[in-house]
Amino acid sequence: MKRLPLVALLVVLTAMSLADADPRFRAEGLVSYPNPASRIYGGVTEILNPCGEPNADLREHNGGNVNGHDGWWIKLPADAPGREAHLIFNHDTSNDVADLDMDAWFYNETCTLITADDDENAYSMADTPTTITATGGPPETGRIPAKAAWVVVNLIVGSDTVFRFDVL
Repeated sequence: MKRLPLVALLVVLTAMSLADADPRFRAEGLVSYPNPASRIYGGVTEILNPCGEPNADLREHNGGNVNGHDGWWIKLPADAPGREAHLIFNHDTSNDVADLDMDAWFYNETCTLITADDDENAYSMADTPTTITATGGPPETGRIPAKAAWVVVNLIVGSDTVFRFDVL
């Protein structure tokens, strides 16, 4: 019988405890379509529904809301800035894609993207691609920027991806 090295065991236990932590705030959703270009240009959800505002030109289609198309807007609670956050995502049961990547981008109260020039934590949940298997994987973790009022969770790779955004 092989024994897991102590370091590997600690990694597994840490990932499990991060995923099961009792959050101060939780948002969940399903994002249907990947958009790798959202890292550069912003996704359809960001462009058409800035900070979750319905788009008047699209009112006939889902009330003007495209949340869940390639991203998901979340209004953060007032006490979220400066706190640690976890982005946990997994396959929908119908999804058999092995690689998934989701990123979280933070916006201020006026719906302006927070950049690294504004806050060192701006890209804390958007830098590292994460590979998730059918049984899940470790959450992406980061610190919420000081001026953050909104976060948009974008699907970069995958499809029909269920996510959970926790503020601890």
